[in-house]
Amino acid sequence: MITTIDGNFRAFAGQVESESEKFELLKNIIFKANVDSIKTDDEKRDEHLRSADFFDADAYPYFSFETSSFNTKDVEIHGELTIRDISKPVTLDAQYLGTSINNKGDTSAN
Repeated sequence: MITTIDGNFRAFAGQVESESEKFELLKNIIFKANVDSIKTDDEKRDEHLRSADFFDADAYPYFSFETSSFNTKDVEIHGELTIRDISKPVTLDAQYLGTSINNKGDTSAN
């Protein structure tokens, strides 16, 4: 049986490089999530998702998404998603909400 469930990954990292401080032209967007951090509010299901039946967290502890460019005027990000040892091109819906400055004075994209 296949069903849709809500969940998230609690441990992840992302990196975005920009050709300008205003983030108008983003490049090298990299996202990486720790498979062990999956949380669906059902520990038995989470364990199964970590198993070799799905993510195989022991052999492949992370999955990643990487793109080489993204124009903030676009609504799609084209890149490569890698889960286990399989990489495939994917298109993600996106919305650029501008930039903000954190309490350290660093500028980030929203």
